[in-house]
Amino acid sequence: MGTLGFDGPFYILPFDHRHSFQIKLFRWEGVSNPEQTAEIAAAKRVIYDSFTVGITSGIPESRAAILVDEQFGRDILIDARARGHTTVCAAEKRRPRGIRF
Repeated sequence: MGTLGFDGPFYILPFDHRHSFQIKLFRWEGVSNPEQTAEIAAAKRVIYDSFTVGITSGIPESRAAILVDEQFGRDILIDARARGHTTVCAAEKRRPRGIRF
């Protein structure tokens, strides 16, 4: 069996934040309406476009990945996979209100 993991740097650009985009950046509470969802998705697209610039500027694609949520980044995930970029998409289980860990 070979060695698991990486033997050098691996860069992951995380922009899977939903709550902080919605509440802190846009100051929207509650469930996003379609227009708000589109606006957040557009903001995340700017981040993804920066990632692609980094790849074309010399960051080794084999050492780079994006971490984006499916709610606002679905189209980004589809595009990134089509271009051969490594993608990560978090899966979460929401805990009931009032329960803290």
